[in-house]
Amino acid sequence: MTDPAIDRSSSIRTPTAGPAPSINGPRVFGVRPGKPVLQRIPVTGKSPIEISVEGLPDGIKYDPSNRTLAGRAPNVEGSFPITVTAINDAGSTSVVIDMKVGELLALTPPMGWNNYNAFRLRISDQLIREQAEALVATGLADHGYVFMNIDDGWQGTRNADGVMQGNARFPDMKALGEHIHALGLKFGIYSSPGPRTCGLFEGSLNHERLDAETYASWGVDYVKYDWCTYEGIAATLAGEKFAELLPTHANRIRQIISERIPLIEDRTRPRPAAQAAQIKQLTEELDAILAALPADQRQAIERELLIRPYRLFGEALRNLDRDIVYSLCQYGMGNPGEWAPSVGGHLWRTTRDITPQWPAIRSIIDRQAGLERHAGPGRWNDPDMLEVGNGNLTPDEMHMQMTAWSMLAAPLLIGTNLTKMDALTLSVLTNVEVIAINQDPLGRQATIAHKQGDIHFWTRPLADGATAVAVFNRGDQPAEVVLRLSDLRIPAPASVRDVWRHVDLGSLSDISVIVGPHGAELYKVLPVDARNDRDPQR
Repeated sequence: MTDPAIDRSSSIRTPTAGPAPSINGPRVFGVRPGKPVLQRIPVTGKSPIEISVEGLPDGIKYDPSNRTLAGRAPNVEGSFPITVTAINDAGSTSVVIDMKVGELLALTPPMGWNNYNAFRLRISDQLIREQAEALVATGLADHGYVFMNIDDGWQGTRNADGVMQGNARFPDMKALGEHIHALGLKFGIYSSPGPRTCGLFEGSLNHERLDAETYASWGVDYVKYDWCTYEGIAATLAGEKFAELLPTHANRIRQIISERIPLIEDRTRPRPAAQAAQIKQLTEELDAILAALPADQRQAIERELLIRPYRLFGEALRNLDRDIVYSLCQYGMGNPGEWAPSVGGHLWRTTRDITPQWPAIRSIIDRQAGLERHAGPGRWNDPDMLEVGNGNLTPDEMHMQMTAWSMLAAPLLIGTNLTKMDALTLSVLTNVEVIAINQDPLGRQATIAHKQGDIHFWTRPLADGATAVAVFNRGDQPAEVVLRLSDLRIPAPASVRDVWRHVDLGSLSDISVIVGPHGAELYKVLPVDARNDRDPQR
């Protein structure tokens, strides 16, 4: 965890917000017909702020106590434009937020917090309540961070009816959910399709429908479903399929898999060399036997077994009288972007777990190339949580990750201790113009437009006709960079805005900038002949 006592204020880029009200967060959200609605209106500015809402459909009201739209969605599909106005003694502002009633949820990438990066399994009801209250008190909730996601470690045992209970540190999950909702936040939870979770707590195997119904009764709004111990189940099922197809090798196939499962499920880190060597030997022998099968046949079997548990739980969620965002955590295996939406997934992990070190973040960024075709409203590639504020990340690396995740249209799930953030961490997480790019309703993921050695240029089209342009310095030294719009196929000259610093740079064809080591800069570019009076944050 970054030491909050260290003054890093000289590295802050985000300007101090003025007293005038600002309505932040997404300009569109999705609900299914007739389902419960709880949608925060994120507003910042000098208190007191008077908020008024017009155009609400029947069944939904504005609750000023926690700044939420609450009730039930209409039973018919369609778009319902809602006008929100915020007024204080420094000014006023209005925006239109589109409530889309249909089958798609998560029309912009989910924003919120998850305990795992900062606390691992060291969690409790009290800790979650403290973090939820900090999400509101720090102003993060009024920048759009609304999901309070409890990761692994809350589970206890099942009662006589098979219903999951919280453990001794989580005595009343329903009450915890109600507390989170009362703050104007959404309630997220964690499980696994296997018999155990990654932390070896109770999983959902053979209780999928019951668990989904239990979560709904607690008011859960988000479920992260983590592969972990299902790996052994899938391997056993695949082994039986392979044994049927190759009967002369059936016994050896079953034996190899039975020997391999406890080794691959052993969570010892780092893995002993002898164990790694044994896994390698067994895997190579199995691969040699399965070489007798057509490659596409083997791939089809393994892919179906990868998808099956997520489909099963997705069906259970789909049948609830509640909208629950479904997060698939299976580390990018089997190209999840190609199938996750078909099983009800709204976001899916694309890599292994992140850590707060530059090499890990760089590696994860590299793995996102080519995945942009899968991203869009209601479906998001998930490169894992934000490490901003954790470890020994430099200020440049913190700005780098926030820039990359915003350009990637990735979920923004904070992973730091909200009660111990320093000013730099908070500034990186609350830049309204950076967040607006992440939450752009067009939902297009950035692509690499140009490279110059360690300097990479990304572009992302935005809903208002502008282009978000990011410059990344992957090198270990500061770099003097000249960004030529012609290299990015952007008509020049163009109106250029420095997004991190909220400064209009004028009409330019080139941008000259010094980018720090492992750092990033972010611009919003609009061709001069396309300029209009749109809000520069959008």
